[in-house]
Amino acid sequence: MPPNSIAKKRRRKVSVFLVLTSLCLSAFLYTNSLPPKNTPQYVNYYNDKGTVNFSGLVVKPPRQKRSVIELTVRVESIKIDQSDENAQDLKGLILVEVPLGNDYKYGDRISVYGELNQPPEGTTFSYRDYLFHKASTP
Repeated sequence: MPPNSIAKKRRRKVSVFLVLTSLCLSAFLYTNSLPPKNTPQYVNYYNDKGTVNFSGLVVKPPRQKRSVIELTVRVESIKIDQSDENAQDLKGLILVEVPLGNDYKYGDRISVYGELNQPPEGTTFSYRDYLFHKASTP
């Protein structure tokens, strides 16, 4: 076998190895960059756990729907119990629906009292997973 063809095979093997290594490393880094799904530092931990009081910042312009205004809020702190004076720091985005007639704007700091609910789960598409991957980290 000519030396030139041995060198080509060796370069091809090295190239394939480098591509596979970079793909594996990218997948590893991506999965490690996702926030844990159920820890108290993230807002989704408090879904369907009763009434809470949270504070945050409106990070997108409000959108008017048929009977509500939707606000995308980056949550900064939460109080689980009304008598609790110590708010816990928190991360995550939530979608708040408020009645028409309210005048909220991008950049407003708001405080909301209510229940956090899981988004509905579809049969062919998981809106929960979509939101988690898209917007759970600010």
